[in-house]
Amino acid sequence: MRFAFPRSFCLLAAVTASTLVAASCGSSGGSAAAPVDHAPAPAAPEVTKAQLDALTMRVLELELDVANLRAAQGPSEEPMKPPADDPTAAGGSESATVTCATGKEQSPIELGAEDALAADIANPVIGPMPASTATVDPNAPDLRLLVAGGQTMTLEGVVYTLQSIEVRSPSEHTIKGAQSPLELQMVHADAVGRIAIVAVMVNDGVESGAVQALVDVLDHGDVTSDVALATTFDPSGLLPAALTSYRYLGSLTSSPCTEGVSWVVLETPITASAAQIETIASHVPPDTTRVTQPRGDRIVGLDITP
Repeated sequence: MRFAFPRSFCLLAAVTASTLVAASCGSSGGSAAAPVDHAPAPAAPEVTKAQLDALTMRVLELELDVANLRAAQGPSEEPMKPPADDPTAAGGSESATVTCATGKEQSPIELGAEDALAADIANPVIGPMPASTATVDPNAPDLRLLVAGGQTMTLEGVVYTLQSIEVRSPSEHTIKGAQSPLELQMVHADAVGRIAIVAVMVNDGVESGAVQALVDVLDHGDVTSDVALATTFDPSGLLPAALTSYRYLGSLTSSPCTEGVSWVVLETPITASAAQIETIASHVPPDTTRVTQPRGDRIVGLDITP
């Protein structure tokens, strides 16, 4: 991670250096130059770790804002074949774009608390969703449920609306090197098309009512038609009790791999029964879990408040 001294300190150093040079040169006349005071330059102001962490988090927030604005403008890319070792982008099809192969801020990535910047970051606020319908997108390269109902999420003061729930089996993100049987990605978009995704891992355990609502859709005979979700379905039911999360700037994990996506990857998984996991996983097309991508010099935040 690269850090820069405050601009005020750089200016102070420059002014101090100029003063010393001018004093040592003296005048062009015959008189002797005045003695030069070689007093040490003032020490750089001390910066505490807390101040440095706060500054770094502010830089992260600004990077997210800039990248989201760029993403909203829309990419201009030519199609190309995805890398041979990455079967992902768009389920291994040749419709992947330049960004999938050469992007510098791609998703998913490996996540771990030891190299994340811990801070108090505001949790996403996910509103309840009324009785609604879901449709399995027949044109998607992965398992994607298009959800109606207008459920919203507020993240960093921006309101996003739920567009779909995408399923990966096994999970795309790894946390401390571990993969989960399922990863549910709740894809949201704001009024100008900026994307924010809340990802939750699903592990084998106690049966989940919220997960069962998704199972019921997949068990429907014609999954390409609108299927009524359970009246009790609420996307917040797919979230664990503890909302500590990894926050970073990444991309879509399938073509066109658009960057500028705000990721909220929940650290704590939820559970579902083995039968629920097996049913959902059986509907996930093969080779749609993208391999982890290089993190590069991106900052990953870890929200330490549940």
